[in-house]
Amino acid sequence: MRKTYLSQVRNHNKSLYYLFILIIVATLITNIAHNQATPIYVWDMYAGQTEEPTSYKVFSFTYNQKEMNVPVWRDHKRMYFYYTVNHYLQCVNNQNMDPFQEKSIQKLPKIGIAPDFLSGLYSTPDDIAGYPQWLKRYMEANTDETFSSMSVKEIDVRYLPSGRIEVLSAKEIIKYPSP
Repeated sequence: MRKTYLSQVRNHNKSLYYLFILIIVATLITNIAHNQATPIYVWDMYAGQTEEPTSYKVFSFTYNQKEMNVPVWRDHKRMYFYYTVNHYLQCVNNQNMDPFQEKSIQKLPKIGIAPDFLSGLYSTPDDIAGYPQWLKRYMEANTDETFSSMSVKEIDVRYLPSGRIEVLSAKEIIKYPSP
C-alpha cells in the first residue's frame, strides 16, 4: 500500500493528495448521476456500432449570383461558417430556442445549480433573428467583397454506388435581402 502513487503523494504533499481524492470522488459522483465528467467512461464513443448514414447534410453559400466553394477555405473559417449555420438551423427548428439552453435547464437543477446560471451563453431570439445579417458581415469580411445578395441552402445528398452524388433535396434557409 505504501508504494502506490497516491500514498507517495500523501506522504510528499497532503494538499495535492486531497485534490486528487476530491477529483476522483467528484468524477465518480458525476458518472453515477449520469452526467459525464470525462469522455473516458462514455463507452459508446469508442465501442458503439455506427451505422452508415443514408444521406448527408451540406450547406451551399451563394453571393452576388456566385456560388462559393466553402470546402476549400482554411479550416477555422470553414468551421465557423458550418458550425454557426448549423446552430442557427437548430435554433430555428427549435422554435427560436437554443438547444443548449433546453438541455441545461433539464440538467443543471439535478446537480444543484440554478437553470439560469449559464444564461449568458444561450442564443436569444434576438440573436437568432440577427444571425443572417451577422453572417453577411462575416462573409463579406472574409471575401473582401460587398454582397448585394446572399443565400444559404441546406442540401441533402447521398452517395451512389458508382461514387457519384445524388441531390435528394435542397431548401433555402437564409436569404438576403429578405423577401
